[in-house]
Amino acid sequence: ALAILKGGHAGAAAHAVAWAPDAPQGLASGADDGSVILWDVASQAVSATLRGHTDRVRQLVHTGSGSPLLVSCGYDRWLRVWDPRAPGPAVLALQHAQPVECAVPLPGGGVVASGSGQCVRLWDLAAGGRALHTATAHAKTVTALMAPDGQAQLLSAGLDGLLKAYDAASYGVVASLRLAGPVVAAGLAPAGTDLICCHADGS
Repeated sequence: ALAILKGGHAGAAAHAVAWAPDAPQGLASGADDGSVILWDVASQAVSATLRGHTDRVRQLVHTGSGSPLLVSCGYDRWLRVWDPRAPGPAVLALQHAQPVECAVPLPGGGVVASGSGQCVRLWDLAAGGRALHTATAHAKTVTALMAPDGQAQLLSAGLDGLLKAYDAASYGVVASLRLAGPVVAAGLAPAGTDLICCHADGS
C-alpha cells in the first residue's frame, strides 16, 4: 500500500474519496459522520477537516484540472462546494429536496450536475450556484452521473435500470438504454468509450 490513512473520521465509515487533480499527494475523503477530510498522503496526516454536512457524504469530486474547488454531496440533501486552499465553510451550499447521491462537473468545470431522487439538476457555479435546469428522466433514484471528457454530453444511471444521455447544451434527453438491472454505481473509462456498471444483484 502507498499509505494507510487513519484517525481522520473518528471511526466513521468513509464512503467517498477524490484525488486532487493538480496535487498528487492531496486526497479528500468523506464519511458517515458528515466530515470531509483533506489528507497529505506523503505525511499520512490530516491537512484540514471540512464541516457542514450532517449526514453521510455520498460522493466527492473536483471540478476539473486547474480548478481548486471540491464538490461534496450527501444524504443531508445538500451539495457543498469547498475551496481546499482556504479550508473553512463551504463557498456554496445548494439544497435539494431529497438525499443527493451523486455529482459530476461538466467539461470546463463551471457547471455541476447532481442526482437527487429521480431528478438530475444542473447548477452554474460561476453564477453563485444558480439552478439551470431540472430533468426528471428516471422512474427511481439517480445513482450515478458521468460527463465524458471532450464531449458535450451528460450520462445518468439509476435504480430503474436505465442509462440516459443528455445534450449538454439543451439538457434534453437524447438517448435511453435499458441495462441489466438497477444500477448502484457506474463509471467511464478515461477515454470515455467504455462504461462499467455495478448492479444491485452484485453483478
